[in-house]
Amino acid sequence: MYKFTVLLNRSKNMAYLSGNNNCMPDLTLNEMYEIAINVENLSPTSPYVLWASLLESVTDFEFCIFYSESKKEVTSQAEAYARKMGCTNISKGRPSIAKEKRQDSHTFN
Repeated sequence: MYKFTVLLNRSKNMAYLSGNNNCMPDLTLNEMYEIAINVENLSPTSPYVLWASLLESVTDFEFCIFYSESKKEVTSQAEAYARKMGCTNISKGRPSIAKEKRQDSHTFN
């Protein structure tokens, strides 16, 4: 099972698609926001750090976790969701193998 998390910056119409397994459906929005803005030990020029540096408030933040049996499908679902949410700037990492077993998507805002 593959996993891709859409991290949204609603005020900037930007999304980052993350395969990071720190993104878990049982975390609150505030907990995920704290994880999202923690860029310690990451390259300051990485696409993720550039995305995270533009987050100004938890009120601008939203995330949705997608699961699928195929990398292609989970990527397609995540990209479509980001576009549906009005994101005009979408950066992405790589889908990961999900540690948790989920069949459905989870949205948090």
